[in-house]
Amino acid sequence: MSFDTLSALEHMAMADRENVQTGLLAWILGAHSPLHVERKAAILGQLTGLPLSDVRSTSSKTEDGNIDLVVTCHLADDTATCIAIENKLKAAESAHQLQKYDEHLKGRRVHAKVFLSLLGELPRGGIGWIGASYSKLHDALAATGPKEDVTEDPYVRDARAMLQRLVTAVSLVTSEPRFARYVFSRGPRARPADESAFAYYVKTLRLERLLQRAWCIQLARMVGPLGPGWTTSTSTGARSASALLDIARVVGAEGQKVRVGLQLQGLVLKAFCHPHPYPRKVTNEQRKLVADQLEVMRTALSLGAKHKISHSRDRGFRSFALSKHSADFTNAEVWTVEIRKHFVQLEKTDW
Repeated sequence: MSFDTLSALEHMAMADRENVQTGLLAWILGAHSPLHVERKAAILGQLTGLPLSDVRSTSSKTEDGNIDLVVTCHLADDTATCIAIENKLKAAESAHQLQKYDEHLKGRRVHAKVFLSLLGELPRGGIGWIGASYSKLHDALAATGPKEDVTEDPYVRDARAMLQRLVTAVSLVTSEPRFARYVFSRGPRARPADESAFAYYVKTLRLERLLQRAWCIQLARMVGPLGPGWTTSTSTGARSASALLDIARVVGAEGQKVRVGLQLQGLVLKAFCHPHPYPRKVTNEQRKLVADQLEVMRTALSLGAKHKISHSRDRGFRSFALSKHSADFTNAEVWTVEIRKHFVQLEKTDW
């Protein structure tokens, strides 16, 4: 798949804007789509893994009770069923989010609830939500329907090509270190043609942090299962920062809780601690809790005095830098070994 020729649609809308992607999907699956209803039903069936039959028409609504997209299928027996789609192209699932959506959908006939994300992350909350990747969405759109070739409509064709480029980019970043380095830096000046086209695509559409997060998600999967109480989370980070991966747990008594763990951001690995939950402004007592816990971590990680603790921010986050690497250091297998080594040390600590 070439990254050289980008469509006008991509230039205007791609980047990492979930609302644009959701709106595009609402158009493809809704009442004004150029696709035949059987084709739309086939796409929804393939995306959810639950076939739909006897669909007479469809309609779609974005931001339905804050759910990104709800597609309603009107059936031959004059009933209707709906498919809820929560699109997590950029953001992560927030606490109790899917439970609130379950409550909103009560009273409706629900065919499926889809948690759509770049790499098919599994939802952590809600009841009956299924994970689906952008790759699966692309495959559903690319499959030919019973009555038409989806390439006949130029806008659907462009949407398919746009999704394919994004899916291909994610695959390259998560599997080949030589491509991953371009989402952390400009990379080398002398580049093979395929790398040059990829670098152009990432820079033009401002996909650095989105693809950094995909790399972090894949790295978390490679690190593997964690002990009781430990969780992983990824984020695209602040506007000017890199995406990050946290491997962390909450420790301490009620009112004195802190969150401890490892954080990888911008190819810098840190051991960190901060008050939990984050306060609006850290108190002196919370500063002491964090400082004391960092000394426990220093011992657990066998760190010497040369490992200085970072300054406290307003919300109390402090850390040790464990390792820092150049943008060429994007081999996820090597990072997996390094993270596992430090994690095992922390996991054995009597918190």
